[in-house]
Amino acid sequence: MSILNRTKNIIKAQLADFEFSQKDPAIVIEQNLNDLKIFENQLKNSLAAMTAKLKLHEKHLKMMEEEQAIWLVRAEKAVGAGRDDLARQALLQKKSLEEEISKGKELRQQILTELELLEKEWQDCQLNCTKTQNQVLLYKHQQATALHPLKNEGLQNSRSLEMEFTKYHEETENNAEISALKNKLNNKNEEK
Repeated sequence: MSILNRTKNIIKAQLADFEFSQKDPAIVIEQNLNDLKIFENQLKNSLAAMTAKLKLHEKHLKMMEEEQAIWLVRAEKAVGAGRDDLARQALLQKKSLEEEISKGKELRQQILTELELLEKEWQDCQLNCTKTQNQVLLYKHQQATALHPLKNEGLQNSRSLEMEFTKYHEETENNAEISALKNKLNNKNEEK
């Protein structure tokens, strides 16, 4: 069964590659730009959700720390009243809260690390969007100048072929980067 699935995936990939190679470069660049913008919005939403999660977690930690201080005061009052049994119970509650707070601080650090990674990915995505927009503008400029007759057509044709090759190479690199970023985001969303 898995061999059939692998073969099916290979055939799909080859068909997609063939279809990709037959497309107009301007359309491919525009599609890449649209994919990047969608991915950028997903990252932005993930950043907002992660920031909200962090704020809620910090609020919960603060409440536990305040409750811990209350239990300490209760233990002191119980000792002052000569009720050692109540003081022990209060100190047990305080100790239990200490352990929860410790775990909560570790979780907060993990959330901060994830948030930093998401912010870095979002900045990288913004950079890629800018690069892709520049590619679109460059390609449109090249198309516009190609419509006008030039004095030295032979030289211009060799330059445009060179530019086309360079552009195609950059497009394939961008596609690989987009796929990698999408995979990272999907993996993070699956972990949640």
